[in-house]
Amino acid sequence: MANLAERKEMKLPRFSIIIPVYNDKKKLEKLLVSLEQQFCKDFEVLLVDDNSKDGSYELAQDYKAKYPLTVLRTKKNSGPAVARNMGIVKALGRVLLFTDSDCLLPENWVENYSQIMDKNFDIVTGKVKMLNSNLLGDSMSALGFPAGGSLGFDKMWKVEKDGSTIQIVTCNCAIRKKVFDLVGLFDETFPLPFGEDTEMSQRLLKKGYKIFYSPLVYIKHPPRSDLKSFLKWSFRRGRGVYHLKQKVKLDNFIKLRLWSMKNIVINALKTYRAPVILSLFFMYNILLQAGHLTESIKPTIKKR
Repeated sequence: MANLAERKEMKLPRFSIIIPVYNDKKKLEKLLVSLEQQFCKDFEVLLVDDNSKDGSYELAQDYKAKYPLTVLRTKKNSGPAVARNMGIVKALGRVLLFTDSDCLLPENWVENYSQIMDKNFDIVTGKVKMLNSNLLGDSMSALGFPAGGSLGFDKMWKVEKDGSTIQIVTCNCAIRKKVFDLVGLFDETFPLPFGEDTEMSQRLLKKGYKIFYSPLVYIKHPPRSDLKSFLKWSFRRGRGVYHLKQKVKLDNFIKLRLWSMKNIVINALKTYRAPVILSLFFMYNILLQAGHLTESIKPTIKKR
């Protein structure tokens, strides 16, 4: 790895922004526009297409002339862990910024991370602001997904007084590249796109790293607004929890989820959307258990 003097001579970027994408052309285009509008330009972009079939890869190729954009592609659809790892291996920056193809970045996103990482943090995870939607979409966001949703990160994961927490959210986080040299890459053996961020968080903590949460660094995220996709996602999430339990101890995780569930209910009762939120909450938990039971009977095997 080049030292600081060599990096300046080579004009390497400070930040590498890593974005996995799979069949998300419309939202990806909006993300790429928001990257183009960043105040701080000291970054490269590594966009990893997970073998999309909707033109996402071709769209990314068209944007290569606008800013330092490297477009990678997996040989087959392999999941976000594989995509992120491809980006990590190719990254030239000292600090890796992670986001997702369906996010929107405010103009000061990279700039804010630059100021925070100047304080010698190794790992920082940020906030998600949910875009306004209809009654159903806003009610889904109140369940705390993604990354805390409209409920808030600090109502899904406990944040200590010093800002430390136990979870990274891969749609909005910064990790120094040297950290991966010690802890390794994201676990690619998960057969479903779920759990690799929690497993990585546990590994980081075991190696003595601290994860810090900063609400000042935020991204914007559209909510789910389709009931059918929400139900399918809830069931798939239950299947994913089964595999997560095979890899990490979830004793404290279960206590945490009970605490966050209480926060969801308390928050719901304060709004006129309470009947819808609580109905979705009930359906989510039923399908979560159903997915877990289904997977425990016949586990999905990762295809290689």
